[in-house]
Amino acid sequence: MLELPDFVVSVDPGLKTGLSVLASEDGPRLCASAEVDVLEVESWLVAQMGMISRGAVLLGVIEKFTINARTVANTQAPWSLEVTGIARNTFWRERGLESIMQKPADVMSLFTNPRLRALDCWHKGGAGHANDSIRHGLGALYARGWRDRRLLSA
Repeated sequence: MLELPDFVVSVDPGLKTGLSVLASEDGPRLCASAEVDVLEVESWLVAQMGMISRGAVLLGVIEKFTINARTVANTQAPWSLEVTGIARNTFWRERGLESIMQKPADVMSLFTNPRLRALDCWHKGGAGHANDSIRHGLGALYARGWRDRRLLSA
């Protein structure tokens, strides 16, 4: 089992971006979640970092956005690229944080809505983007060896 980070900051990029912070101690525990417009992403991330103690081990997780021939037809494409750039370059690289990219398919089937609720990691309201960011955070913890009995019953 790999050592778990103290906190996981996750991003589901788009015009409406899902954001979340999970603490792994006794957890995971949902510390914060939101769905914000693209122009609010950086300020939300900076505010959350201000609440996390210095010296805490952090992990950043971003939904992987792939550019392909159909990207032009996707109206979310430019926003997703911008948010990914904000999170990866402006935010995590400047702070020297580890970041990983995850495909939605890597976490959607394991962390279903009933399982998010069973873990008490559910964002109320919005269009589901915050919950998708939570899925990515949980997926990163799961990939590092975290397991929870509550997943078996949900």
